[in-house]
Amino acid sequence: MLIESDIFSKPFLFNPSTKNLISYDDSFSLEEKASYAVEHGLGGVEMFDATGDTPDSQLMKSVRKVLLPRKKNS
Repeated sequence: MLIESDIFSKPFLFNPSTKNLISYDDSFSLEEKASYAVEHGLGGVEMFDATGDTPDSQLMKSVRKVLLPRKKNS
């Protein structure tokens, strides 16, 4: 069962019969982590493993767009 929590800003899977819990990051949760880091003056975010990212690097792009925003032309 997929559970998306507003409290944790992170999706997770839970199997009630085995009581197994799997938590992971998606694009939204990584953007939330990066935003938290920026708002609190932290140096960055931690990601345990990015090998499950998409071929076009959607997870890394989610973090990069918050931590390294491009300046708009004036």
